[in-house]
Amino acid sequence: MRKRYFLISFSLIVVVGVLIWACKYNMGPGVDLSVLSKNKIIASADNIIGYNGKITYGSNKVIAPNMNKAIEVFPFQYGPVYYRIPSLVVTTNGTLLAFADRRYNNRNDLPNRIEVEVKRSTNNGKTWSKGIRVTPRSLSDQEGHGDVATVVNRKTGEILALVAAGAGFVATAGQSLISTPQTPMKIILFKSSDDGKTWSAGEDITSQIYGAQCKDQSRKGWYAAFVTSGNGLQLSTGRIIFVINVRENEQKTAGSFKNYALYSDDGGKSWSVSKSGPQNNYGGNESKIVELVDGRLLMSTRPNSGNKRMHAYSSDGGETWTKSEPKSDITVASSNGDMIYYTSTKNGWDTNRIIHFIPTSTVTVSGEGQYNGRTGPASPLFYYSYDDGQTFTRSQDIRSGQQAGYSSLAVLHDGSIGVLFEDKSWGGPIKFMRVNFEWLTRNKDKGPTKKSSN
Repeated sequence: MRKRYFLISFSLIVVVGVLIWACKYNMGPGVDLSVLSKNKIIASADNIIGYNGKITYGSNKVIAPNMNKAIEVFPFQYGPVYYRIPSLVVTTNGTLLAFADRRYNNRNDLPNRIEVEVKRSTNNGKTWSKGIRVTPRSLSDQEGHGDVATVVNRKTGEILALVAAGAGFVATAGQSLISTPQTPMKIILFKSSDDGKTWSAGEDITSQIYGAQCKDQSRKGWYAAFVTSGNGLQLSTGRIIFVINVRENEQKTAGSFKNYALYSDDGGKSWSVSKSGPQNNYGGNESKIVELVDGRLLMSTRPNSGNKRMHAYSSDGGETWTKSEPKSDITVASSNGDMIYYTSTKNGWDTNRIIHFIPTSTVTVSGEGQYNGRTGPASPLFYYSYDDGQTFTRSQDIRSGQQAGYSSLAVLHDGSIGVLFEDKSWGGPIKFMRVNFEWLTRNKDKGPTKKSSN
């Protein structure tokens, strides 16, 4: 009898203890805990949301961009080679990795003769190594690998690079090798465990995502998919997540493209696709994701029509999404821009800071290939948010009225913000520069500070 009473009393103590812990360590109203339990996701050791290092670039120091001093990492053209599609990450050792497509003979997308190249910097971008080829050598239009998307696994230090390969997403510039369920545009995974010095052989993960060989009946009939180039994200749960751009049927108009989340809960060994993607009335593609302090995810989408960035939210780790709505305070051109969570109160900083970097106007592009005569993006500009992405403030641009293309952002080892960007609309040279939040806010914000632990 005593043993029975002891067990009952002990159980009550445990239940009360759990309730007290849950109240004290609330995971936020937006998080669906059943999803985390179902997928057995384990939180990362450093609770990733924003930058978790130290600010060592100096107090009361403004790091302003200077186009005359921007470092050319990849040239616009080197003999028959053109460079496009930047991606910038910082490894767990503080090494900068700058990726780009090495496109032969023209700037066209797949199908084309393309290889992915990476350069390394161990001094915050002052100097860069020679190029290292990540993907196999391309000898024909059918053997191209491009549009790289990268992420660093903060738990292991491993770098993951996802690339598109083979067939094209849609027909452009007279190309005929176009993705279908039977001959899909492939998605290939490459990994590095030594700070980007060497890379694994590619692993074809296409059948896990879509196409005739996919086990999921709803995705067997998808016609094409590729991962949004630039940066992926690791969530505080440890989940690695990207956005895939999907053409579900034969339609090849931009308004028919969809966005889904592509994620892995085991460091890239296996991959899953979200149950749904954001619905919107404007079309959109090449989306980026950040994790908010309440556990929700924010997806920011490049519009296919109109001049407002589209935002949608997920409360279950990316499985389902709200409708994508235009943001009245983010005026943009249609281009692949980047978004990062810079500092978060969950990492001990004084306030939450999200940064967006996107072209905001257009110009007429001249040159060879599929871009000649098209209206291209220009005037790349920063936006920032203090309220977890609810509102954004227009900041400063780095070259007003001038051409600009794709970009990628990363927080450097000293706490400054690295920018890798195409200096022309849809083309190189691809350059690197540093800025800080003091410059973004015209010194109204004196920069991140850690909250007192008392």
